[in-house]
Amino acid sequence: MSTFVGYEASLKLFAEWAAKVGLKRTSEITGRSLALFRAHLIARPSAKSKKGGRRGERAEAQKKCAPRTVNKHLTALHTALRSFARLGLSPALNRDVLADSLAHLSTPRPRPAFLTQHETRGLLEAALAHDAATHKMTRFEKNGRLVPGRTPRFEAIAPCLVFLLLSGARRGEALQLEWPDVDLDARDERGSVVGEVTIRAEINKTRTERVIDLGVSPALRRLLLAMRERRNGSGSVFGMTRDLAVTSMRRMIRVFGAPNGNWQQLRISCASILANAASIFGSAAPFRAAVQLGHGVQVAQKHYVGLLRGIDPAARTVEAAMGIEDLVDRVIEQAVERGQSARGCVAEERSA
Repeated sequence: MSTFVGYEASLKLFAEWAAKVGLKRTSEITGRSLALFRAHLIARPSAKSKKGGRRGERAEAQKKCAPRTVNKHLTALHTALRSFARLGLSPALNRDVLADSLAHLSTPRPRPAFLTQHETRGLLEAALAHDAATHKMTRFEKNGRLVPGRTPRFEAIAPCLVFLLLSGARRGEALQLEWPDVDLDARDERGSVVGEVTIRAEINKTRTERVIDLGVSPALRRLLLAMRERRNGSGSVFGMTRDLAVTSMRRMIRVFGAPNGNWQQLRISCASILANAASIFGSAAPFRAAVQLGHGVQVAQKHYVGLLRGIDPAARTVEAAMGIEDLVDRVIEQAVERGQSARGCVAEERSA
C-alpha cells in the first residue's frame, strides 16, 4: 500500500509538469520529454512543512531535492511508462529509451545499519514498558465490573518486534502473517521439532514462497506457542495494521525512550547475525542466511558478510548471539500474562 501511495505521488508530479509543457497524451511522451522532466526534478526545490500552515500543508525550501528523492520519482515513472509502452500507449518509448532518459543519480551507499546490542536491548525494554502500560480507570472498571488498572492502554508491539528481530522477516510479511502459515510442530533434518513459518508468495516482496526455519531461534517458537494459545490458532498472528505498527514505534521512541531507528534495521540486525555467526549456520552461513531472508546469496555476501564481528562463538541461537535471551523471556511471560488477563476480563464481564 505504501508503494502504491508513493508511486501515485510521483505520477501526479509528472502529470502536473506535463500539463505545463503541453503534453496531453501518453503517445506524445518521448525520450527528450523524459530527459527534460528529469532535469526538472533535479532543479526542483524540496518541500517542508509550512510554518503556521494547516496540517499537511507544504512550502518550498531553499535547498534542492536530495538525489535519493529524485531517484524515487524516477523509479515510479519508469515503472509506469514501461507498462504504457507494453500496451502500445507510448510508441516512442522502449526499454533503452527509458533507461537512458530516466537514469538514476549517483548516491552514496553506506553500510547497512544494524542495531547494536545496547540498542536492541533498549528497544525491547521500551517495548515491554509500552505493552505494560494500562489505563488508570476505564468505564467498566469504574462501574465495578472489572478490576482497576488491568486494561492495557496500547496494542502489544513487543511480540512483533521480537519476531522481526529473530526471524529476519519484513514488516509487511509479519503484519500479513496468519496462523495457518505457522507450523510449530515442523521437524528439522535431524527429526527434532523446531517449527517453521511459511511466507506465502502473495505477501512476499519477491512473490516467491519461502520458509523461515525456527530452529535458529527456539525462543521465537516458544513465543508463538504462547500467542497461539491465546488467539486459538486462527486469524492474524499479530493483529496489527501498518498504521498501528508505525504509530506504536513512534510512541516507543517519543514516550518510552526507545533508540531512534526504523523497522528495516530489525531485518538487517538478524541478517548480520545469520551471515556472520559461524556457530549457527557454520560455513554455509551466507547461503542459509539468504534462504532464511529471501534474497540472493550474492546480496548476503555483498552486504552482510563481515559486517558484524565479535559474536560469541558459543552462541547457537539468534537471541543468544544478540544477547537478548532474558528480554525475550520477559516478552514471552508478558504475552502469557496478557492472554490470561484478557480471558479473566472476559469472564468477569460475562459474570457481571
